[in-house]
Amino acid sequence: MGSTIFRCLLASIICLAPGCHSDSGRDHASASDAATATPDVSEMNDRGPAQDAAPDALDLSAPVPDANQIPDVGTPNDADPVSDRGVVVDAATPDARPAPDSGPSGPIRSPGCGAMPPDGMAGGQVTVRDFASNGRNDRVYVATIPEDYDPTRTYALTLGLHPGGGRAQPRYDLDQTMAGHSIIVYPQSLNERGLWDKTGDNDIPYIDDVITYFKDNFCIDEGRIFAGGFSQGARMAAALGCVRGNTFRAIAALSAGPPGADMGDVSIDQCVGQTAYLHINGLNDPDRRSLLEYYIAMWRERNACAAETAPHAPEPCVRYLGCADGLTVVQCEPEGLGHMNWRPGGVSPFGSWFLEF
Repeated sequence: MGSTIFRCLLASIICLAPGCHSDSGRDHASASDAATATPDVSEMNDRGPAQDAAPDALDLSAPVPDANQIPDVGTPNDADPVSDRGVVVDAATPDARPAPDSGPSGPIRSPGCGAMPPDGMAGGQVTVRDFASNGRNDRVYVATIPEDYDPTRTYALTLGLHPGGGRAQPRYDLDQTMAGHSIIVYPQSLNERGLWDKTGDNDIPYIDDVITYFKDNFCIDEGRIFAGGFSQGARMAAALGCVRGNTFRAIAALSAGPPGADMGDVSIDQCVGQTAYLHINGLNDPDRRSLLEYYIAMWRERNACAAETAPHAPEPCVRYLGCADGLTVVQCEPEGLGHMNWRPGGVSPFGSWFLEF
């Protein structure tokens, strides 16, 4: 039955329809449109066909399932099936502490402060299917704008990066944990199989353009720009934290993968700036521990952290001591967690991590 369900779901994936156009060159869909997309191969039952059976294209025109409720099938770029369903452990929900309206030395106000947002993006969820970047006008993202958006105060900007085989949609409980504190953007990789280009000319320039667009059109605190992801999305987040370390304040990586000889595709000599860093890897996901060790070693060196650690919420996380001011490095290895989302107390720790800054 599982394989039959998977084949039916996979058969429903069709090519991306041409984007609508507007005077601004962007298609600003309504909140109901934003909640529509094809079931994601990264969210289907894991009893599917071989790992190399990926969709030819991604479609955003059918209802979107809740990324925290539906298991993953895995991706052609992962070593085993993955899940974005998440697990609940016996741990207290991380404190939802209010976000400060400042960077390390006060808010760094973006050019968009004081200006009204573009038409169709005043508040709520919006899907953009024709974002212009790097010579293309068909890039896609989903954004969540605070309903009570105030152009006179600063907001964080948070990127939620989908896993390999995924696509743009709300993830990691960011719409809940960052509500009112941040504009949240869920970018879509260009690769038709939903894989991030971490070193080429496709996705990193696109991320640059998305950030510039929101800084120019919304009141963003440029000292509080964050990115987090799962699996291949975590690897993309780590790459951004390295090569765009002057842009991002903090990075969150969950089960970065897949493992490989090229490790993170970036090395410390490619890194610029410094960012705080959170890395989560379950003890039941041993194949990806090499990436945890690789990235933690990289960030400890970048942020001048000592080898000693102290507890950090939620359990069983630890933070490295002696890091440069405001450049915390946190490592979490939950028992019983495989290659899936981690939701201690029923909520992803990404939001509470970003709200520390």
